[in-house]
Amino acid sequence: MSRTALRDYEPRVLNHCHHLVSLLASRCSSTSALDVTPYFKNWGLDIIGDLGFGKQFGMLDSDGTSQQALYRLSKAKAFQVLFSTVPWLFTLLGQTVPFVRSERKKWDQYCLSMLMDKQQNKSGFSDILSHLVDPDRRKSTDPRVDQRSLTSDVELAILAGSDTSSSALGSSVFLLGTHPEKLALLQEELRDKELTNKCLVGCKILEGVINEALRLFPPVPSGMTRCTPQEGMMIAGKWIPGDVDVWTPTYTIFRDERCFMKPYEFIPERWSSQPELVRRKDAFVPFSTGAYNCAGKQLAMMELRLMLVLLVKTFDIRVENNQAIELFTNKPRHRDIFGVDSPGPPLNVILTQGDTV
Repeated sequence: MSRTALRDYEPRVLNHCHHLVSLLASRCSSTSALDVTPYFKNWGLDIIGDLGFGKQFGMLDSDGTSQQALYRLSKAKAFQVLFSTVPWLFTLLGQTVPFVRSERKKWDQYCLSMLMDKQQNKSGFSDILSHLVDPDRRKSTDPRVDQRSLTSDVELAILAGSDTSSSALGSSVFLLGTHPEKLALLQEELRDKELTNKCLVGCKILEGVINEALRLFPPVPSGMTRCTPQEGMMIAGKWIPGDVDVWTPTYTIFRDERCFMKPYEFIPERWSSQPELVRRKDAFVPFSTGAYNCAGKQLAMMELRLMLVLLVKTFDIRVENNQAIELFTNKPRHRDIFGVDSPGPPLNVILTQGDTV
């Protein structure tokens, strides 16, 4: 995830972005809406297949059916999240409920096959998994980094590397499609900008749109867990015993007026020209924080910048009116199953090609 690696990944990310735009252009209409949710989901999976494993998943071309394990993944996901909140329940039921056992076994086998294929074909080192399986390139020589833990890394890379980006992209498009005045501001900012990550990093409205999408609809609504030390600790004035998992619910914190003024409003300028609207900047942690924050943060931000800018430069975006009312309600657009529900609710968007930017 170094700067050098990101530069190498950028043209490959752009290829997938152009592919998605080409598909949308061939299927959109200026008079009828298109559900872009599955397209964004498959875009995220195709990128992680390429950058994570050096494979072309072909999810966009196949409408999401080319990798059956990925296609079935969401079926078992909700059950796994339920088990994670009651750990003993998995031990008691996870191996006996036929559906859960069957789907989990198929998914484990798929992740293992991805790992074994990479271990047998190590040439190139042009993807994330290659660095993990090569002992000379791993920073850790811990013998506990065995096949089982590496298989878990495969699972994590697929889930964290695809669902989060596609969810944030969908939220960004939803917000722009329901706020035409903000879309116009973004289009003006991008008018003369080159489509490279380096040129886009300093675009204040663009960064504000992405940050607001991550704030209003965080891809991991419940946040990440941390385990208290054995001796216990004080958290926010409360004593928490040792060895207890603690959540910081990002969805709730990001909409808390103690942290953000006008918390339910989409205001990209709060991250640039109106900083007074951010009362607690340290509360904004969509990629977690500390030593165990998201390793893929910079890659995810690059994907979002490139894809969102390409969409805005190609289309005028309008969300169907009946979806706009969802924004200011307390009802999330997605189910929370560690990450958001996959592929997520329909996002019916009218994409009009023409003189944008």
